[in-house]
Amino acid sequence: MTDTDLAARVRELHDIEAVKQLKALYCFAIDDRDIETLMPRFTADAVWEGGPAGRYEGRAAIAEYLENLPEVLSFALHWVVNPLITVAGDEARARWYLIEPCTGARSGRALWGAGHYDDRLVREGGVWKFREVVLKQIFWTPFDEGWAKKRGVA
Repeated sequence: MTDTDLAARVRELHDIEAVKQLKALYCFAIDDRDIETLMPRFTADAVWEGGPAGRYEGRAAIAEYLENLPEVLSFALHWVVNPLITVAGDEARARWYLIEPCTGARSGRALWGAGHYDDRLVREGGVWKFREVVLKQIFWTPFDEGWAKKRGVA
């Protein structure tokens, strides 16, 4: 391996770690209701899409959706696992499983949610940002019923 190859590999590993840190920031910010900290980490033309949860284009629309999320889920803990991250220059793609214990705001019921995120990211000014966050919901089910009995939506 040449010095150039080694430098490229180190850069790739650094970028992958930066993407992981960004997703962790995303999860903590949403769970802590700290949307102000999160929003600069989206590109100006970013898209957030969540199937039944809707599609939001641009920082302002995404921020409004995330700020109103407590009206749907009064409590949530986003756990993202099994990252698959590929980096190509200043662009990256990442896929994560989501496991989310949460509480439905309307029902007050404990729920389990599961899905996967497909993210597209770009490096702007040396900082990784979300260009697109797509959540494919697999199930949202009452804790006491479990996903085998009921695969509903909160």
